[in-house]
Parts: sequence; C-alpha cells; structure tokens
Amino acid sequence: MSANEKVDSKIPANVKVQALKEMAEDVFPGDVIDGPTPLDIAVSLESALHKGIESPIAGKADLLMVPIIEAGNILGKLIIYFESC
Repeated sequence: MSANEKVDSKIPANVKVQALKEMAEDVFPGDVIDGPTPLDIAVSLESALHKGIESPIAGKADLLMVPIIEAGNILGKLIIYFESC
C-alpha cells in the first residue's frame, strides 16, 4: 500500500513499497504482484477506472502489504472495527 501509484523518491514509503514488490516477485514467481498501490485502487475497480489506472489487481487484491508496521496496525484495526458498523 502507498499514498499513490507512482514511485516517488520524495516519499520514502513509496520507495519501500517498490523494494517490497521486487522482493516479493523473486519469492513468489508467477504470482501477480503490483505496487505501489493506494488502498482505493486495491479494493475498488471503479476507483481505478475513474483515475485511469490500469492494474492487474485493481479491485481484487488478495493481500495488502504495508511499508511500515504502524500503517499495518491501523489498517488491520480499521478492517476489524469498521466491518462491524
């Protein structure tokens, strides 16, 4: 996950996401891995189409990777607590 879909050296998390993607491609050859990807694109094909973003995972991501533990903690808790709303 990242703030935007393009690698920007001014955003350290973006650079980390690119590195994670490259590492994951080596570990899981043949799997579809994309990133950096904002949350809205990962979970909503409509958002990707609206923004003109073509991604093989748009709206159907099975796994969300985050660049730092704090982001993962927040994302996990949002999923747990907002699911019950």
